[in-house]
Amino acid sequence: MSRVGRLASRLVGKQATRKVARTLYHGTTVDNEASIRQIGLVGGVGKFTEWAYEENLEAGEDLPEIVFAADKGGLGKAVNAMVHHIGAKLGKDFHGVTDNDILNHGLLVIIYDEENRIEQRPEEDENYHDKYPSHVEPGDYFSEELSADKFVKGRQLLRLLERYGQWPRTYGPKSNELARLNKMRGELIARWLRQNPEKTKQEAMNLVQGLPDAKVEQYFRQYVGGR
Repeated sequence: MSRVGRLASRLVGKQATRKVARTLYHGTTVDNEASIRQIGLVGGVGKFTEWAYEENLEAGEDLPEIVFAADKGGLGKAVNAMVHHIGAKLGKDFHGVTDNDILNHGLLVIIYDEENRIEQRPEEDENYHDKYPSHVEPGDYFSEELSADKFVKGRQLLRLLERYGQWPRTYGPKSNELARLNKMRGELIARWLRQNPEKTKQEAMNLVQGLPDAKVEQYFRQYVGGR
């Protein structure tokens, strides 16, 4: 083999073995962009986590200060977190956030995990040995701090969410309360069955259908939504 051929072979080999960076997402608002650019994403127990895990905190449970991220399959968690923060900022209900609100206030932070070092709780993990804090759900990526590699906002953000099927949301308008809650219950039932494969669909339905509407919304944001 010629010298050029050997060099080309080595280059191809390097490309073949090069790790592909895992892309993760964190949803927030543009208000936080400057500080994230300066110091990165820093762990904490935010308002959404305080609300979603109110019972745990009232029971005296210590929730570690961590920052969450999601991969493409869990992008809805990052989007829900972003929508929650936008709603809190504007004094709106979660389902009252509009395209213009996303356009003007939304921010999706992208993290490239090139070495796959960011810890993830496995999707099927049942936390038998209390390895993970209560607010780390199956599938969550988490760390005490994360570097930020890219910021997506404005029209670019809306296009990205539409391309991945994450916006507009399809849980029904606020006026169609029954349909909206039924959609949430259906997703909670499906998730519960995935986490408890030994249980029957009827058991899942009995559990979820018996929840008050307020708990359905809370558990939907907690287990299907994000931080």
